[in-house]
Amino acid sequence: MKRWVMAVGENPLRIMRVAHQLQPVEIAAITTPETAYLVPEIEAAMAEMGIDASIRVVLGDAYRWDVTHAALADVIGGQAEEWQWMIAGGTKPIVAAQVSAASGAEGQVWTLDDSAGVLQSWTGARIRLEPPGSNIGLRTLARLHAGLEVELDTRFRPPPTPDAVDRRVLKKRLLAWQGTTGHAPRNSQKAGVEKGDGGEDERRFHTNREAEADFLVLVRALLPTDVDVFGGTTVVLRDSTDPRRPAPDPFVSRKEGHPPRTFEVDGVVIHGLDAWVLEYKNSKVHGLELRKHAAELDIRRRHLGGDSAVGVLATVTRGPDDDPEVEQPLSGRQFQLGRTWHVDQPLLVEAADLWLRGEGEHSRLRRLFD
Repeated sequence: MKRWVMAVGENPLRIMRVAHQLQPVEIAAITTPETAYLVPEIEAAMAEMGIDASIRVVLGDAYRWDVTHAALADVIGGQAEEWQWMIAGGTKPIVAAQVSAASGAEGQVWTLDDSAGVLQSWTGARIRLEPPGSNIGLRTLARLHAGLEVELDTRFRPPPTPDAVDRRVLKKRLLAWQGTTGHAPRNSQKAGVEKGDGGEDERRFHTNREAEADFLVLVRALLPTDVDVFGGTTVVLRDSTDPRRPAPDPFVSRKEGHPPRTFEVDGVVIHGLDAWVLEYKNSKVHGLELRKHAAELDIRRRHLGGDSAVGVLATVTRGPDDDPEVEQPLSGRQFQLGRTWHVDQPLLVEAADLWLRGEGEHSRLRRLFD
């Protein structure tokens, strides 16, 4: 099983998952003029993860199956039975071309259940894809999707390991989440930030940033050492017309120097090839506003980590028993719009309290990262 045909599609992590497990010698990567730029990114990502495979580009067409079929014939020739075919990713014409070109090689045709991590042959054989022993880099993850670069906010960094978490930080934040203290605690684990004379707006900004950072401290405390937890992350988006360049900000005039289009998230968790994109709102968010924030996060998690990434939106909104005006879904229920979950105040309190009692692995928040 050393030669595989796979489509790049919109989620090149599929190629990474299969390549890591099966260590092919050669990959025929079906791409289009719009996604061809991803091939060098996939090669760089494979090298980073210790995957030694060469890639042969199959330049197809997203809308014409005959063009993709002809490109496959040029690369594969009459040797379809010598290749393994993963039917996943790409448009329907690309999938149709794959199925047609793989005619006569039914025993080598596979589909991928990405969420379950299982490859299944059309003859019934199954291969479970195990997670890699190392984590993909944050910058590499972004470049495999819509991001061109990433910048980390070094002022509010989570601790490097669970053992480095200061219990006093989470004790104080737990009191704030429980509503038993009238002020936000300062986080002694963050680099110092000089406060200027910005008045109430600046104080509110720092209070919110400290609360975001404390949420990341809680996440870091709950997760094993081999999981990477990053703080505030700015992603520079690719230009859709020329992915080698940053996208221009459509809300800034050209006279202001063509700044790139960016978005920010409060944190990122990476384990192997899996990613969680985190947002924390230090306020009660209700109804349509809650869904608006979730919809925005759902877009950002796909731009950073692809379709398989998970969004986690945390707010200090109380559960429906405490506030009947709060609409579902709450308490870790999944938004139907995508792979984005909402964490409310009861879940935050539960997670912090269990961790402080040495039982953090039993929290529902911890299970969102399994």
